[in-house]
Amino acid sequence: KAAALDPLTGLLNRRECEARVERYMQQGHNPAAMLLIDVDNFKQINDTYGHLFGDRVLRETAGSLRAIFRHEDIAARIGGDEFVVFMTNLQRNNVIDSKVNAIRNIFDHYTNGETICSIGCSIGVSFYPDHGRNFSFLFEKADEVMYHAKRRCKNRYYIYKEDAPET
Repeated sequence: KAAALDPLTGLLNRRECEARVERYMQQGHNPAAMLLIDVDNFKQINDTYGHLFGDRVLRETAGSLRAIFRHEDIAARIGGDEFVVFMTNLQRNNVIDSKVNAIRNIFDHYTNGETICSIGCSIGVSFYPDHGRNFSFLFEKADEVMYHAKRRCKNRYYIYKEDAPET
């Protein structure tokens, strides 16, 4: 069980996340959404406030993600400052806005004891089965629009669209 978890945050690691997402799709389940979340300017946070503070940001982000999403949703830390949440059994896509706003709100309160840090996140969203029927395709689409958000001044989100022009 411990091998499935990220040691810093207690969320699933990338390998376990991918396996669970694939299992969900193989079972032919209801529509789902993949949210790829990247902490903006994380290297600068570590450089300015230290790695212990950076670790705290990652742990608190993980705890907040657990609080925002349902138990059946799949949440993971997949890299340094990147997280994935796979929202299962979506009844309506309009829940995405409220979830994304809840995620963005968790970055408003970080403090190092003296100053409140300006931390944001960029988020890319793709949908199963519309944008792909395996982890790699969904991740690729979410990654594409997440980087679009980062280039557009960060702290925003985009939903993948098939006919979106490259910018």
